[in-house]
Amino acid sequence: MLQWFLAVIMPFFAVFGRVLFTGELGWLGVIGLLFSPIGAILLLVPPLVALFDREARRLGSVRVAYAWATVAIWVALFAFSLTAPDSSDAHPYPSPLQVLTGIGSGTSMAVTTVVVTVAAAGWLLALGVAIAGIVRSRRSDARAHAGTPVPTP
Repeated sequence: MLQWFLAVIMPFFAVFGRVLFTGELGWLGVIGLLFSPIGAILLLVPPLVALFDREARRLGSVRVAYAWATVAIWVALFAFSLTAPDSSDAHPYPSPLQVLTGIGSGTSMAVTTVVVTVAAAGWLLALGVAIAGIVRSRRSDARAHAGTPVPTP
C-alpha cells in the first residue's frame, strides 16, 4: 500500500521538501508545480502493471526485486530534495547539501545528476520486474493448467 502513497507524494516532496531544510525555493518550485503531477503519474505505472502479476497478488505482496527498485526510487527522490541546487533571478538558492557541507553548486549538481539517474534506473527496473512478473505468472498458470484434462463437448 505504501507504494501507492509514495508514488503521489514523493514527486512533490522531491521539489518542495527542500523548504523544510533551507526555507528557500526559487524556480525549482515552478518547475515542481508543472512536472510533479507528471512524475506522480509515471510513478504510478509500475504499481499498476504489478497488479497483473497473479503470483504476487495471490501472495498479497510484490516481488523482491520490484520492492528494492521502488525503494531505490523513493530514496533517490528524497536525496533529490537534499541535493538539487535552485537558481533564481536574484541569486541562486543553495541546496540543503550545500548548506550542511559547504560544497559548491557544481558538486551539488553532480550529486543531483547521479540521484536522478538512480531514480530513473529504479523506475525502469521496477517496470521491467513488474512486466517479467506478469509473464512468469502467466507461464506458471499455463503450466499448471497444461496437466488438467480438457472436457470435450
